[in-house]
Amino acid sequence: MSRGRFDTPAWRTRATRILALCLLVLGWPTAASAQEVEWSGEVSTALDALLFACDHGQGCELANYSNRNVLRLEVDVEPSAHTAARGEVALHNVNVPTVSRHDEVHLAEKVQPISVRMGEVWVAGYDLFAEGLDLKVGSQLVRWGTGDGYSPSDRVNPVDLEDPFFFDRRLPVPAAHLSYRFSEFGLSATWLPFFTPGLMANSVFHVAGTDVGTGAVDLQGGVSGDIPTINAVTAKVVMPDQALDESGVALRAEWASSVADFALGWFYGRDSLPQLDGEVVPENFFSGGSMDIRVTLAHPRFHMLAAEARAPLFGGLSAWADVAVFLPTRTTAFITKDRLDDLERLNAIEQAPDGDIVGVVQTGDPYVTAVAGVDITLVELLYLNLQYVHGFLFERNADDLHHYLFAAIRLPSDDRFWEVELRGGVETNQAFDAGGWLAQASVALRYDDVMKFALLGVVMDGQSGTTLSAFHELSEVRVEVSAAF
Repeated sequence: MSRGRFDTPAWRTRATRILALCLLVLGWPTAASAQEVEWSGEVSTALDALLFACDHGQGCELANYSNRNVLRLEVDVEPSAHTAARGEVALHNVNVPTVSRHDEVHLAEKVQPISVRMGEVWVAGYDLFAEGLDLKVGSQLVRWGTGDGYSPSDRVNPVDLEDPFFFDRRLPVPAAHLSYRFSEFGLSATWLPFFTPGLMANSVFHVAGTDVGTGAVDLQGGVSGDIPTINAVTAKVVMPDQALDESGVALRAEWASSVADFALGWFYGRDSLPQLDGEVVPENFFSGGSMDIRVTLAHPRFHMLAAEARAPLFGGLSAWADVAVFLPTRTTAFITKDRLDDLERLNAIEQAPDGDIVGVVQTGDPYVTAVAGVDITLVELLYLNLQYVHGFLFERNADDLHHYLFAAIRLPSDDRFWEVELRGGVETNQAFDAGGWLAQASVALRYDDVMKFALLGVVMDGQSGTTLSAFHELSEVRVEVSAAF
């Protein structure tokens, strides 16, 4: 009998692991049936359809036409009044085949890729040795900031930009979180023993300014004449060692006063988004005056000092603000003198300079980012939100921080059967001579409190010199159906 595409050792091993994880999560409530147990989950399917982007979808990194199916299982257990545990696992299937050779068409993991995602998996103890002293250990989220959709101080966990239209999502990572609350005050310390990079969509490589071909870094200084046009850029990411001295540390103090909630924080770790840092190697010079280049990406260290506040004002109006001061590491990209001499011998450049060419990616100087906003709920249904942001996720130098203004309106029906949400924003650079804009609209319908139908539309555009320029003339529609249980 011939073997089917699912009957391969690799697929059987993968399926066994997936099944074991599902049985572990589903079997947990049975094993703990005498305890306080809550388990839940969700099944969802979504279709993303790109309408236009870049050159109307032709050869654009942002092109996204895919179907994503997710099965998510969650379990919360409280064995006693002073202990709790949580487990979350999800199976993701993205119907974008990864077949690259003719002998891979029979491999199910290539034709219909499946991945297992571990969410929050932790154990917590409350009132340990003293009232108000809590400890949580395991894969978890530690969220900072007050902004709606984006907070500059929310850097303890790595970013999750798999969906590049949502900038407030974070990845759970292994950590030990110790907190102590007394009266209206709170203190916490978080230790992250392992570095985890951010999860990114294909488009974020361009948005993050890591593509030399976009002119994010000037590497032409000292060269006589024009440098060759850059065709392809290949990148090698240098990951830090998994060692104790690579740990991340976060400290935070909170005060819930009668007037407002305040917090101060300090974080030391590595940037979860990579950036250029190292040698740029010219390769494959072509007679037409173009070449490929190979670059090195790294995750540099930084310190962050953060302050945040949120307070009710009057008539149901509330306000928030948080400020983050970054003390980054200087990073550079460079082409060596020997590489430049080789280009001169190939007549790729007229004359090589006397030494290396060095381009500054991140100056290492301190910079300040901030968000401030107000919101209000009218007639118990209509929610309005307005906020200003100075400096976005991909802007890492004081001279690169742009200005953003965002607004949001959310209106649900009285019975919560439907909900409409509108969001929009504008961007301008520091000189106020280049701008961008975005608009997002969504409609959600709920049935029996468990099934949800959602339709989302996004339109973005930006002039050269703005972050939104990477989404030039982009418009996308998403249809999603989900059921919770």
